[in-house]
Amino acid sequence: MNSPKLLDAVQFIEESISDYVFRGYVVEEVLKKPEKTPTSQAERVKLETTVWNSFRAVEAILGGEPSKNIRKLIAKIKGAGICPESIISIPTRNEGFSILNGIQFIHDLRDSTASHGLRRRKRLITFGEAMEAQLFAVQVVHEALRANTDKLGRPQGDEWERRFLLGQWLGHAVTQSEMMDCLGKAPEVAVATPGGMNNLLRCLRDDRDHSAAE
Repeated sequence: MNSPKLLDAVQFIEESISDYVFRGYVVEEVLKKPEKTPTSQAERVKLETTVWNSFRAVEAILGGEPSKNIRKLIAKIKGAGICPESIISIPTRNEGFSILNGIQFIHDLRDSTASHGLRRRKRLITFGEAMEAQLFAVQVVHEALRANTDKLGRPQGDEWERRFLLGQWLGHAVTQSEMMDCLGKAPEVAVATPGGMNNLLRCLRDDRDHSAAE
C-alpha cells in the first residue's frame, strides 16, 4: 500500500473491530434491538472506542478532521477520490447514507461520545449507532482503496493473484466472458493499469442493468 493515509485508515479499522465486529449473525442480533445499550462501564468504553476508531479511519482518509463547512468537506471527500453523493448501504437505514451525510453522522457521534475524552450526551451509545459507525467507516475505506487502485493501477502480483482477489471482492461474475468482451482484455490485466478498476466496475454495472432489463 503506497498511501500513508490509507494505511492509517486500515489500521484504525483493525482497532475498531478489535472488540466488536458487526458482521453476519451479529448484525441480525443488533437489528432485533438496535437501541440496546451497554450494561457495564467496561462494555460502554469498548463500544465508544469502536466508534472512535471508526471515525479515525474516516478522518485518516480525509487527511484530517472533517470540516463543518459543507463546501470544504465536499472538497476533502472529492480529494480522496470519493463521490460525496455515493450511497453506503447500512442495515439499520432503508435508504442508506450518502457519504457526505454519513461523515456528518459519524463526526457528530464521535463528538457526543468520545471527543477529547469527554462525553457530551447523557444517554448511552447504542449498539445500533456503533454498528452504523463501523459499517460506514469500513465501506468508506473500501471506496478510498478502490479509488487509489483505479488511479495507480495494481501492477503488483501476478495475474492469478489479481484474478483471485477480484473474485473474492466482486464475485465470480467478474471472470465471465462478458467482462472480457466489455474490457477488451481479461479483468486481471485491466486492473493492473490506471483507470482499469473503474472500467471493470462500469462493465459490471452495465451487465447487471442488461440482465435486469431482460
